[in-house]
Amino acid sequence: ERRITIDEGTNTLVGPSPDQIVAVATQILDEGGKAGRIPDLWDGHASDRLVDILREGIIRR
Repeated sequence: ERRITIDEGTNTLVGPSPDQIVAVATQILDEGGKAGRIPDLWDGHASDRLVDILREGIIRR
């Protein structure tokens, strides 16, 4: 799992124990889970930003 998703609260790392998996899944279903936030720049526009950076580099040459 990506550490940032755990740090931001969008994922929970449970481990391999079936009992723990069931317990955490039940808790999430009962309580609604965490209210995490989307990490900065995780907006689905990484390729747009990359193209802009490449274009700037080509234009400057």
